Amino acid sequence: MYEKKIINDNSYIKLNQKEFKLIFSNITLYDFSQSRDIKNYISRITEICNEYINTLSIHSILDLFTSLIEENRPPTQKHYTPHEIVTFMGNIIQAQKGESFFDPACGSGEFISEIIKNQVAISGSEYDVDRLKISKMKMLVNDLSPSNISPSYFTEGHNLKKNFDIILSNPPFSLKIPFDMEMHFCMYGKPPTSNADFAFLQYCIFMLKDNGRAAIILPDGILFREGKEYEIRKKIIKNNHISAIIYLPKGMFKTTAIATNIIVFKKKQKTNDILMINVRKKNNLNVNLLLELITKRSTTEISRLTSLNEISAHDYNLSASLYFRPQVKKTDLKQLIMKQKELEEKLHSLQYAFQHKLTSLNL
Repeated sequence: MYEKKIINDNSYIKLNQKEFKLIFSNITLYDFSQSRDIKNYISRITEICNEYINTLSIHSILDLFTSLIEENRPPTQKHYTPHEIVTFMGNIIQAQKGESFFDPACGSGEFISEIIKNQVAISGSEYDVDRLKISKMKMLVNDLSPSNISPSYFTEGHNLKKNFDIILSNPPFSLKIPFDMEMHFCMYGKPPTSNADFAFLQYCIFMLKDNGRAAIILPDGILFREGKEYEIRKKIIKNNHISAIIYLPKGMFKTTAIATNIIVFKKKQKTNDILMINVRKKNNLNVNLLLELITKRSTTEISRLTSLNEISAHDYNLSASLYFRPQVKKTDLKQLIMKQKELEEKLHSLQYAFQHKLTSLNL
């Protein structure tokens, strides 16, 4: 019934045999090695199918299944971007009709679902087979070519012959890089094979058009790690790619306790500063406020424009603690003197009452 709904809605889409077999082959909906209640899990799938198949669009149903699949992955394999952050990043980038979009680690297509409404040309890549199938299916139901989603990260197996206006991504953190992997896109240096964070960041810069813009989620370590990553970070900063850093609240991602950040950057930009927004200690995102700060590049209690010279003085360390010091509350001197007199009067009153009590007791 569900395949029929997809085909009826998109009967004019032509798929080659290889793509069709991949998209409609089995997707791992449940990890049977995990000690969970499979009866409740199957009941939940049945409930979604019965309740929503006639009321929601196929796009919304795919999003529901995406979240369900991610919830039931083993903890070490979970990687899902919360809808709140996906929408926020989409609003930061402001995609325009006719532009081109790329997600180098598109997962189950969370950013594809967000950006598709802007009528942009979409491409992506994903290594995990189950997530790849879902992203391709999302392309299919939107009358877009599933072959635009490549089954690998970086350039291996890609047919990408162009650069892009927009990039949004939440790549897997600290992914290991094959030792012999060719990385011509690492214009600022090859990162350690133990960690692909700076490989993804450099790849995004490389894949942008000269006037392109991007936002990518990365862990805190990219802000301060030493060695090869220090040298890469220094060059990226000196070449003025980073437009803004949003230090996200802790706990935004249920799958990790690692502090995370949104790095907003451009291929080329005119400003010589970085907008830093620190909401690390907040409980949630005030999206409207954050978008206003980003648009106006305002300086407030939680935001500041930081010059490249100041960042250089901190040896290209971008940790929030270096740029957002705890504020010492200033108290007016006259108020302190008045408070002191008030306390002294209370003390004298208590001493008098105490002495009077002792006298009445003949002590």
